[in-house]
Amino acid sequence: MDWPAAHICWYGASAFAEHYDLSLATEAEWEYAASGGKQFEYATSDGTIGCDKANYKCFATAGPSNANEPNTPDGFVGHKLPVGSYPPNPFGVFDLAGNVWESTLDWYRKDFYQYCVDNNIVRNPLNLDGEEPPMDGTAKGGARGGYTHDTRTKRGGSYQYHTATCLTTYRHKTYPFRGNDHHGFRVVLRPSTIVFNGGE
Repeated sequence: MDWPAAHICWYGASAFAEHYDLSLATEAEWEYAASGGKQFEYATSDGTIGCDKANYKCFATAGPSNANEPNTPDGFVGHKLPVGSYPPNPFGVFDLAGNVWESTLDWYRKDFYQYCVDNNIVRNPLNLDGEEPPMDGTAKGGARGGYTHDTRTKRGGSYQYHTATCLTTYRHKTYPFRGNDHHGFRVVLRPSTIVFNGGE
């Protein structure tokens, strides 16, 4: 009962939220919560990262991209943990960093932040611009290769991903029909009065 929902693709997460009159968080909502109201660098209880702060791959692995990671393999768990195994952030929210990735409402667009600046979007940004990829096997690509079709955004990293994925600003993409043991989701209850993509 207290383990994170996992093995769930974006479609499943979205259907669950809709069934209960909830929603997946937008990227902006997720990032605001992850920053703890204090502009935290990492989505943890105090904005710092370490094996005692989140369930992620908290030790240095091969390659220069991971050279700045801590080398504390004794703290690496290697599997999911019950929700609340680490301290909550200032908003009282648990596990925004690590454990399982969290699907967001947004379509992925690499330059979406710049798009918001260029179009004077300053309130509740949400990228609604995307096309459902085909599920007939023609949609190719993955985390280490280019995607041939539009993807959805996920946030937060997981138990088997490295330090950078725990940053409040780290964005990752995946096809909405893909899910595995480290793909999960978080729901929000949003007022019906919220207007997305508002200007000044």
